[in-house]
Amino acid sequence: MKIRWKLPLALALTTLIFAGIVTMASALLLQGVFFGRLQDDMSHQAHEYATVLESLPAGSATSSAELEKLTQQVGRAGEVRFTLIAHDGKVLADSDVNPATLENHASRPEVKQALLGREGRA
Repeated sequence: MKIRWKLPLALALTTLIFAGIVTMASALLLQGVFFGRLQDDMSHQAHEYATVLESLPAGSATSSAELEKLTQQVGRAGEVRFTLIAHDGKVLADSDVNPATLENHASRPEVKQALLGREGRA
């Protein structure tokens, strides 16, 4: 192969490799940004739902059926899954699943963080 073809071919190959590296780095960076944004949006929705629960008159949503119904409504409206968990880890209500079929969540890392007063994410 003559040198006249080797140089442009090497340049084109180097350019393709560099473009691939830049594309992969950009995709990883954007994935992190979008994932962080999604977590922040979910956090805001959870805080909004907590505010709704706190604003209910005392005793108005004490039954598990009422909590379940409210949680399902809010989950559908926000197109997210909400799970209400008691301090002992027992699932009180879930927007997608029957809470009676769910295991105790006390051992989950995000629940442990939440019980310490921090925002738990997993």
